Amino acid sequence: MKKQVSKIILSAALIVARVVCQGQVYSPHGISIPHQADEINLSTYGKDVDKDWSLTEWYVSTNILAKQLQWNVLAMEAPLSIHQVCALALTNLAKEYPQVRGWSLETVELRHPCNNGVVPLDDYWYFAVHFKAVDHELQKELENDIGFCPMQIVLLDGTVVPPKMVKNKK
Repeated sequence: MKKQVSKIILSAALIVARVVCQGQVYSPHGISIPHQADEINLSTYGKDVDKDWSLTEWYVSTNILAKQLQWNVLAMEAPLSIHQVCALALTNLAKEYPQVRGWSLETVELRHPCNNGVVPLDDYWYFAVHFKAVDHELQKELENDIGFCPMQIVLLDGTVVPPKMVKNKK
């Protein structure tokens, strides 16, 4: 039964992914971030600094998503603690921004993959984790850096999803 439900969810995700990808996902600036036809957009983070802008998106393949733990929130504890999620996200963030000596947690959100808001996959979840630099001056500098993205996406199996970014400097 569980395999059949996974196949149904995967089939639905593939159909929606094809429809969305055929229509392409655009930023407000009219730019599409390249991705595979079997990938679902988990989240988008846009940033404008003066006339410059960037768009960051996180995609996961439907194959990876189908292999994720299905979690019934009302029936069992989360497979990862908030502490574990933050540790995984911080490890990745430290690689991206080695100049930052310390981070503070802004938010941890538990979200459903929704294939760009079209089809929520009810028993599938991921974490969106937002950070800021502890050093306030450095945080201000980062906020003015068009390429800075303080968010990390962590799947329930501990996979940190790499972001895809497009920048436009004028």
